[in-house]
Amino acid sequence: MRENRSLYFNTALHSLFLFILCAVQSGLWYRLFNGFPQPFFWVLFLTYISLYRDPQETFFLAAFSFLVVSSFSLIPHGSMFLVGFFICMFCMYIKDRIFWPGPSYYLLIASICSVAANIIYYLLVFLFEETSAPDIRWLYIFLQCLLTTLISPILYFIYQILDKLSGKEQYIPMDEVG
Repeated sequence: MRENRSLYFNTALHSLFLFILCAVQSGLWYRLFNGFPQPFFWVLFLTYISLYRDPQETFFLAAFSFLVVSSFSLIPHGSMFLVGFFICMFCMYIKDRIFWPGPSYYLLIASICSVAANIIYYLLVFLFEETSAPDIRWLYIFLQCLLTTLISPILYFIYQILDKLSGKEQYIPMDEVG
């Protein structure tokens, strides 16, 4: 029962933090930085839960985060869901092959996922959207991925603090081997 309480509290903390990040990204960011590319806060959240949660909890949190993020975004819901699903699957696949705990691993995977999210989104737009494909703004995408990479260690430590506050232990795949 205590583990369930910890899970619910952890889910609520992460959801509240993701809500705040999405509000900053979609509203406050444009006021402060006037069109400068914003980091992918949702991709960083998906990367963290995919690396440090078991698969069932990852998919639950990813689906719940989709509900939080969808109200802040203009991206079609189907595209957003597929981008999030592919990011989670990619992170879990990589985690099963190569893993070391710590912020350097999270930084590496978060930077790969920020590039992959753009690629996946544009592929989905080219394949499934009926309207014309948007122009690819290379400098904007580069700055967005760079900023996401630079902010990822800060969010890693914030997510660690949220896990410690809620009493949630991380799921590390190496714990199973031994």
